[in-house]
Amino acid sequence: MIRALVLLCLLALPVAAQDFRGLMPGMAAGERGRLGEPLAIAPPDEAGLIRAVYPLPFDQRLEVYHDTRRILALGTWTLPFGAGFGGRPATGGLRSFTATIADVTRMAGSEGYIYQPRGQYYHEGTDTLWWMVYPLADNPDVMLELRFFDSETPRTLPMLNADTVALPGDVQMTRATLYHRDVIPAILGDMAATLIPRPGAAPFALPIAEAFPLTDLP
Repeated sequence: MIRALVLLCLLALPVAAQDFRGLMPGMAAGERGRLGEPLAIAPPDEAGLIRAVYPLPFDQRLEVYHDTRRILALGTWTLPFGAGFGGRPATGGLRSFTATIADVTRMAGSEGYIYQPRGQYYHEGTDTLWWMVYPLADNPDVMLELRFFDSETPRTLPMLNADTVALPGDVQMTRATLYHRDVIPAILGDMAATLIPRPGAAPFALPIAEAFPLTDLP
């Protein structure tokens, strides 16, 4: 019954335009070959991680972090591409995601967790980034991080917050990232030192293949 309700919530969302191309952290690095040639690739960093960006349908981008053996993180979003890394989420036109914080809370069954000391939001100029974090119920070695971008709500909160405050339900998602636990220290560093549950927090029970289904190539 609970699973059916979750699926109904998912199906009630507007058509989304994002996926991970069937990849998952922990897979062999060679599995990224199904993506074709990357748009951009960075040399290995100090931790030995290589970051490559691949095109997806509907102006999406998929970032793949891997070492010589395994895929360790995947991130999907829409972005003014430029050199391929970083930058402000696209505004206007097609949004990278159609789900809001309220949609995700209904779909996931909870508001997830917070990494401390990073906190649950960060102000940058007139913009605010919000994060929701979940371990995967069917793959406890992988964490799902959802990022939400807000450029309209007045800045009434402190600059950085590590406590649990009310989440703005209408803020729209801009990025989804899957991290293998092994790579979190290398990518997030001390900002992900401790995982704190929000009230009622629970793992993300919906399979990733259902939450982020494959989109048809144009």
